[in-house]
This record gives sequence, structure tokens and C-alpha cells, in this order.
Amino acid sequence: MIGARTRVASFLIVIIRGTRFMRWQSRPKSRCTDLITGLVLGFIPLVSAKAEVPSFMGLGSLSTIYPASIARSISPDGSVVVGNSRNDSDFNEGFQWTADNGMLRLGFLTGDSRHSFPLNVSNQGSVIVGFASATDPNANFEAFRWTENDGMMGLGHLPGATWSSSSRAVSGDGSVIVGSSASVGSAIKCFRWAQDTGMIDMGYLPGGNSKCDATGVSADGSVIVGYSFSGLGQEAFRWTSANGMIGIGDLAGGVFTSAALAVSGDGAVIVGEGASDLGEEAMRWTETTGMVGLGDLPGGAYDSVAYATSSDGSVVVGYGSTALGQEAFIWDQNAGIRRLHDVLAEDFGLDLTGWFLGPAFGISADGQTIVGSGTDESGSGGAWIAHIPEPSTLLLAMPYYLGLCLQQHFRRNLARRTALRLVPNCMRAADSLGQSRLRL
Repeated sequence: MIGARTRVASFLIVIIRGTRFMRWQSRPKSRCTDLITGLVLGFIPLVSAKAEVPSFMGLGSLSTIYPASIARSISPDGSVVVGNSRNDSDFNEGFQWTADNGMLRLGFLTGDSRHSFPLNVSNQGSVIVGFASATDPNANFEAFRWTENDGMMGLGHLPGATWSSSSRAVSGDGSVIVGSSASVGSAIKCFRWAQDTGMIDMGYLPGGNSKCDATGVSADGSVIVGYSFSGLGQEAFRWTSANGMIGIGDLAGGVFTSAALAVSGDGAVIVGEGASDLGEEAMRWTETTGMVGLGDLPGGAYDSVAYATSSDGSVVVGYGSTALGQEAFIWDQNAGIRRLHDVLAEDFGLDLTGWFLGPAFGISADGQTIVGSGTDESGSGGAWIAHIPEPSTLLLAMPYYLGLCLQQHFRRNLARRTALRLVPNCMRAADSLGQSRLRL
């Protein structure tokens, strides 16, 4: 995950320095003692710098009269959550949440006070995108871009239509926004928006002429994913400026239908859903593997969707179907698809009493912080956030290195004692040898 290599590298550097320091301070000390001391010295700053612990909490609501909220996305750095909550007027209002400030209102488009739905957020929460009730009386919803300085600003529609548009995703720096807009007649088209170009029509896949939705964009804005009607049916696509819109197919079996719903930060991994011979199934796509099904949670009808992935595509979240309904899942290559509730409660010992975890909609770039919707202990719909810290690879290996160190220490001490019994006249030489070479 992002940041793991940096933390481990820093840990190694401190260990090496700590070991060298101990050898300089006390040469007679054994190398085993030096290693243990180095590990301890390396561990202390690692913990002090970022003492991460697993956690889970509900995010609350904007209203005590109508307590209900949904977390739709989280910024790549994991600091800002966005979503919508019922307000005291019983309308959906967008919010942003941070650990320091809690849940804050985002408001509505100018002149309107009905609904706003944030769907995605850039790094550090600087730009939030989604859709809101339009200011145009002839329109239903309008795509928006929110910043702290400008507030919520409408992005308009593609030429030839007025009735609807929606921003679905934003690049890491907030400069590129993608989504869908009504166009001439009843057609719905994908768009790409930038400050210097405005809203640009992305067209359709070959054979498609009525519906397209751009749902995800890479960190630098160069790769866009979504779904479009094609000659085969509804098909997931990957778009670049060099190659245009390219369909990526579907899972084997079932009626042809697929949708890309998110893309990794580097643009290499796409997640979403496809139709297999078992039913609607969460999928993960790379250029090497093609589209691969991720399975479903046990119980219930076969139905799963992947909504988000970490920056390197190694961790995927979404929902699977169980006997209880649509439940949040987490997937990685080693463990496969797992019920997130079980991971948090059983693997990390978190108390989720009263909580039902519905779909997981967002995940941070490092794959450690997940957000979604569910039902809280009061029975109300509630946004939630879960943090699963990544254990350092070196910390996991520490017992092995310490065990190996002690094993070698005991073996060499045994060899030294044996030498002293068999060659009593060489006691001084053996002792000298033990001091210089046999001790670890």
C-alpha cells in the first residue's frame, strides 16, 4: 500500500543507525544485543510518528429530526469524507466530514434549497463534485464543483439540452471532472470538464447512441472509465486521449452487461461490475488479466458490485449479497472477498454492536480507510468510516529475526562450553576465540 515502503525504509535506517550506535558505545556487547537494541530504537520513532490503531465510527447526521446519512467517497489522503445527509427540512444536503471538524454542510446551488449529492472528492478535500437540484426551472439536476473559496458552482450541461447533468469523479488535483449530461433529444453522454475547456462531449463506444456515463478518473486525469452502450450492449470502457474510448468487455456467461465504476490512481486497474453465469458480479480489470470476477459474499442472491479501489488497485471495496442484504466487502489478492464486518470485528476486535454495514463506497489511496453507508444502533441510516492500519512488514518479521538471533546465540555458547570441556588446556585460547568470534 502507498506509504508502506517509505515507513519500512525509514524503520530500517533507524535500526541500522541504532545498531551502529550501540556498537560504538559498547564494543563488548554481542551482535544479538545490538540487533535487539536496533529493533527497539527503530520501533520507538515508528510508533511515535504515527501510532495507528484500527477504528470504526459513525459520522452522524446533519439533522436530529431526520437522522440519516450516506458517505459516498473519501479523499485520496484519507482526511475528508463527503456524502449526503437528510437535513431538518427533510431534504438531502451534501456534507464534508473531517476528524477535527466533524460533519459540515456544503449547501446547495445558488437560488436553490432542495437537494445536493456530493459523489467524489480530490486530494485533501480541496475540490468536491456531484450533482444538485438545478437553478434552471426547466432542469432537474446539475453537475457541480465545490471549493472552499467559491462554494458550490454549477457546471451546466452539454449543448442541446438543459434537463440534467452529474459530476461523478474528480482527479487528484481537482483539475479534471468527469460525469454525464443530457444532450440533444433524450441521449445521455459522457463528459470531461476542465477549467480551460469547459464540458466536452466524450461520445459513445462504437455502436452506441443513447447512453454513456463517465464514473472514474485517474489521479492525473489522463485515464477515464465508465460505461456506454455499444454494439454488444452496455459495456465498461477505458478512455485516454491517445486511444479514445475502448470497451473492455464483460465477464464470461450471462447477458452481456458491464460497468466500470472506479479506476486506480495510476489508471492501470479498473473495478466495477459485470454479468457472469452466476449473476451480477463485482469485477477487476487490468490490461494483463482482462476482466476477472471477484465473487460474492456467502448467502443471498448472487449479486456484488465493486465501487472503489486503492491507488495501486490492490484493495477493492463494494457490496456483496448475504442473507441479511447488501453488505460491505473488502477484497485483496491474498484473502479474496471478505465481509468487512467480520474483518473489523474478528480480525481487529472492534465493537460494531448494533451496526449493519451496507455498501462500502470509498477507500483512501493507501487502502487503509473505508467509508460507506449502513444502519446504526438506533436503526437509522448512517454514514460510517473504518480504519485498518497496515502492519509494517518488518514488524511482522521481528519475531523471526529475534528467534534466529537467540538460536544462533545458544548454539555458539553451547559450542564454546563443549570446547572448554574437551580441551581444558586451551581454556584461554577458547575464551579469546569466544570473545572475538563465537559470540553473536
